[in-house]
Amino acid sequence: MPESKPKMLVLNLHRKWFALVASGEKQIEYRRWTAFWERRIPQRAPFTVRFLNGMLPPVPEVTVTATRVVRDSAKKEIRIYLGKILSVRNWPPK
Repeated sequence: MPESKPKMLVLNLHRKWFALVASGEKQIEYRRWTAFWERRIPQRAPFTVRFLNGMLPPVPEVTVTATRVVRDSAKKEIRIYLGKILSVRNWPPK
């Protein structure tokens, strides 16, 4: 039976939030609970989250392990709890 690759979620962030994730200060990523995000965010952790800041190379990038996902229907939000930073590339910008 072939092994399945672990899920990877790719998210774009504004520079302010990207810098907080890259420094390890931002521990939770919030998204509105919509059909769009419901399809894309894995139901169960752990999985890998790749944060990007921008579109043109060289794109600043941080890869983090998501340790937990909480879907809060009262607040209509999805919370992704961030764990260990696996890699940081092209940051800080030159």
